[in-house]
Amino acid sequence: APAASAEPRGTVFAVRPEPGGGRTAYLRLYDGEVRPRGRLTFLRREADGRTTEVSGRVTRLDVVGGGATLTA
Repeated sequence: APAASAEPRGTVFAVRPEPGGGRTAYLRLYDGEVRPRGRLTFLRREADGRTTEVSGRVTRLDVVGGGATLTA
């Protein structure tokens, strides 16, 4: 099992807009952990091959299809 202090590593597979301008990101977590109010940085690959960095704070956390533990 990975160490609890490992940086989160995963894949965002969907982003949905929220009323009021926020966004919900759905991700599959492979390593580390995500906590409410924690900061995350996402790397997005653009169509031209560039990588864009987007940072944000976790404002809500729902676990779907997870087991008893929340650590990947």
